[in-house]
Amino acid sequence: MYRRLAKWPARPVMLSLALGVGLLSAGTPTHTSTVLKPAPQVASQMLTAMPAGPVPLEAPDPTAGPASPPVADLGAGPAGQAASTTFYSAALGRTMPYLVYLPPGYDTEVGARYPVLYLLHGLGGSYTEWYRYGAFVTADRLIRAGTIPPLIIVLPEGEQGYWIDHANGGPQWGTYVTRDVVDEIDGGYRTIADQAHRALGGMSMGGYGALELAMIDPGEFGVVGAIAPTLHGYNDAPEGFGDAGYFAAHNPADLLAADPSDAGALTLSLAVGEDDSWLAVVTAFHDELTALGVAHSWDVYPGDHSSETWAAHVEDDLRFYGAAFAGVAPAPTASTSSAAGATAGAP
Repeated sequence: MYRRLAKWPARPVMLSLALGVGLLSAGTPTHTSTVLKPAPQVASQMLTAMPAGPVPLEAPDPTAGPASPPVADLGAGPAGQAASTTFYSAALGRTMPYLVYLPPGYDTEVGARYPVLYLLHGLGGSYTEWYRYGAFVTADRLIRAGTIPPLIIVLPEGEQGYWIDHANGGPQWGTYVTRDVVDEIDGGYRTIADQAHRALGGMSMGGYGALELAMIDPGEFGVVGAIAPTLHGYNDAPEGFGDAGYFAAHNPADLLAADPSDAGALTLSLAVGEDDSWLAVVTAFHDELTALGVAHSWDVYPGDHSSETWAAHVEDDLRFYGAAFAGVAPAPTASTSSAAGATAGAP
């Protein structure tokens, strides 16, 4: 796995979440990019039907979850902006698309830098999944209300690669995220390019990827949220996980057992639906975190392994990341006992 040679030292930042306050000025890295994009630049080749250039904060035709408030009702002041764009990934050897959200004031507060939240989609989704669930419009509402600090959100494309570097020279989906995507964003946008201000989250396959990448490349991400992560065992692992040794080197449960300090360095949230087919497996991972003394928030909420469940909790997810970036560790929730007879469900 690629590891960044130079790490920006983690530098906690305290900020006010009052309305009108919250542009981050502390923790600005000494590194500066040759070109900082004031707004997303669109590559010439698009790989999907997502329109190039600016997009509305709310998906025009959401396929899951309740409709978000219209932009006009989000609060005082100007809205943020969102765009669809592409970049070339050296790890994959091809051009890849992503969606990016920039908070209100990004164009006018030219000296401000921002934390970044990377959200990974599930096996049946694409880079538009979190967008369709209302992540951009909900973040904009919370930022404009002063509930969470201004932040950049990035939605990369992961196809069905499970966000790992595949065995035997297969596609390098892990390196693509930790090197190519992160470098694209840090090099092209005004980010706070350090571990404390870089978050990684996802649901289902994306939840697995968030846990795996954060632990296999310690120091890259400081905040991690895993929703219903599909924590496969070796016997039912998807294609690309290789032999038992390679699987163990990329499996969150094995990584946790090998070195709990990597997970312990994270501000970590774990959640799953009470009717999710992965409840027992995820609960067992929570129990192991608890047994090893790894602090984390834990939530079992109504719902199953579906887009409707995940869309209903987008605001909860964003509040977690906002609090983490503000230096406020979420209080762990009550433990749920492990269910017997865990069986793996469909990702």
